[in-house]
Formats: sequence, structure tokens, C-alpha cells
Amino acid sequence: DKGMARGAYAPMQAMLIVKTDDGGFKKTQKFFPEIMVREKLKTWKATALISFREELDDFLKMVGGDVNVPLADGYAGLRSLEVAAAVRESTKASSVVKLPALGRMRAR
Repeated sequence: DKGMARGAYAPMQAMLIVKTDDGGFKKTQKFFPEIMVREKLKTWKATALISFREELDDFLKMVGGDVNVPLADGYAGLRSLEVAAAVRESTKASSVVKLPALGRMRAR
């Protein structure tokens, strides 16, 4: 109803379509040429290794006490599971699956 988001790999790209106030749609596409070139010259494994290395570096900073590390909260984890289930449901039913809005996780 409001639009869609799509991510694709090989080649890596992202697309966002949102409904505008006048009833039309605005489409934004993002390509990642540096990743495409790296994977042509090396392999997809190079991208995977870089990603895992960055995740591990962030984790080590966090457990070392750095509070400025980007970190997904519990709601982000929950939403990722809901999106995965909604993709399956939407594919099976050939219809839109709506998910409720999430707020920010409260600190204890």
C-alpha cells in the first residue's frame, strides 16, 4: 500500500519505492559499484570476510566498553524475524503482509 523495499545480491543493489502524497510513487535505487568490482576481481568471499571482520571488530569494541558502537536492539532482532516470516507468508498468499509499527526498546 505504501511502497516496498528490495535488496538484491549479485550484483548488490537496493531499491526503495514509496507512495507520494499525490498518489504517485517515488523510486530510489542504490548500486554498490565498489563491491561489484571487488567481487569481479576477487570473489564474493572477499565481501563476506570484510563484513564478518567489521562485525567482529564492532563486537570486540562493545564488550571492551565502547558505547559508541552501532548495535541492534531487541526490537530490531524481533522485526528481522517478523520480516522473514512475512516474506514466506506473502509469497505463499500472493498478498501484502502488514507488520505493526515498533517503538524503541526501553532501557532497564
